[in-house]
Amino acid sequence: MMKKILVIDDSKTVRTLCEWMYKGLEDKILTAESATSANGIIQNESPDVIFVDYTLPDADAYEFIATHAALGRAVVLLGGSYAPCDADKAKSQGAVDVLVKPFKTADFFDSVERASTTPVRAAAPARPAAVIPQAAPAISTPTSSSNRVVPSVAPAPKRFNFPGSSVAPAASSAPSTPPVPQATVSKSAPRIDAVTRSSVSDAVPAPGAASPSGALATPKTPVPSISPAVQQAEAAKQIDPVIIRAEVIAAVKDMLPAIVNSYLKKLIQAEVKPQLQNWVDARVEALIKKMMQ
Repeated sequence: MMKKILVIDDSKTVRTLCEWMYKGLEDKILTAESATSANGIIQNESPDVIFVDYTLPDADAYEFIATHAALGRAVVLLGGSYAPCDADKAKSQGAVDVLVKPFKTADFFDSVERASTTPVRAAAPARPAAVIPQAAPAISTPTSSSNRVVPSVAPAPKRFNFPGSSVAPAASSAPSTPPVPQATVSKSAPRIDAVTRSSVSDAVPAPGAASPSGALATPKTPVPSISPAVQQAEAAKQIDPVIIRAEVIAAVKDMLPAIVNSYLKKLIQAEVKPQLQNWVDARVEALIKKMMQ
């Protein structure tokens, strides 16, 4: 039975080699350089096996695999060494096989056979987080007289017998404090004469009393004076331009390799790789034409 095989790869060399491998065979080979052009071929031709490159120019290869595996199509990932290739992720998304470039002709045919006989398993959908039902608050209902709620009654205030009065004090929610005993003055304590009392009252003003100028008398905290040596030391703490220049040079030296590396990668990706790919495609195409003559 004739099979239709679709190869999606932005490399013209890979597409040309696959077309050359199927010259004179019953199976039909189809090629596409992007996911956009491949979608139209899939709708019109309904291929049996789809080989998709792991670095597509216009789509994510793993998302492409998941989309078409969910529709029951057999998809094979074409891996390589130019960029990291995750074979486990591809299979988890529904790929039936993984073929790493460069491959041999026999390896490609074996992968087509495995993809044709292996059942397609779509990627498992993400499971929603389990919702734990909350238990309803328990409502206690009295079933007997023993479960009845008896309101608490505040104890009656104690009655104190004050001399010459029979009225009890009012109840208060604040905790009662024992009465503070009044200080008793001993008769043997020394007496302060009028001269001593006047001298003490003149020396220490009462709290909140006004000073002779009219302002409240407040204690003054002495302010320590800064010595000339400390002032010179503070003035000497200035940023040295030589130290700043040395720090900047050290920082640039540390960052320069990463900057150059990133720039070279972008330059190779944008300029060198396309020119090298075109040169290789032209050489391979000329070699294939020479072999087919």
